[in-house]
Amino acid sequence: MRIFKREIRSCFEGFLRFTHRYWFHEVSEQVQARSLHRLLLQYLEVQPLYAEVKTRIGDMAQYLETDNVRRQANTVVRLTVVTIFGLVGTITTGFLGMNLLAESEAPLWQRIALFALTLGVALWLTGYTIVKSKRLSDFLDALSDERLTLRQKLGVLVGVWR
Repeated sequence: MRIFKREIRSCFEGFLRFTHRYWFHEVSEQVQARSLHRLLLQYLEVQPLYAEVKTRIGDMAQYLETDNVRRQANTVVRLTVVTIFGLVGTITTGFLGMNLLAESEAPLWQRIALFALTLGVALWLTGYTIVKSKRLSDFLDALSDERLTLRQKLGVLVGVWR
């Protein structure tokens, strides 16, 4: 897909370069040269071919741009979901940092083990949230929808783990 996108962008760039450098509607002020140019354009049917190529390349470039915007929007939604659910973890670990667990007097190996365990759980939870981010996004949409009942919202929540 990446190679395809590069080729289309390269074609679009080449077409634009051609248009700006070599595409002339009139080539001369002299009547004979203008007439000859017009006859050649008509005989070779250059205008319709040019318009067709321009339309096709423009459509493909527009498709690629739209696809790119869609992918970026999808990424932003997923990152927002991960951030929202990560906020819960941040608040929770913030309470742990308020010395609810007095581990400062514990041996060094025990503090390192607790740190490693907390880090592992946080990494796993973040990864799992990323994997489920699309369904979690649907749940957040359902949660904010005032037309849905509590039962329907819980149904969407259960659907996250199907």
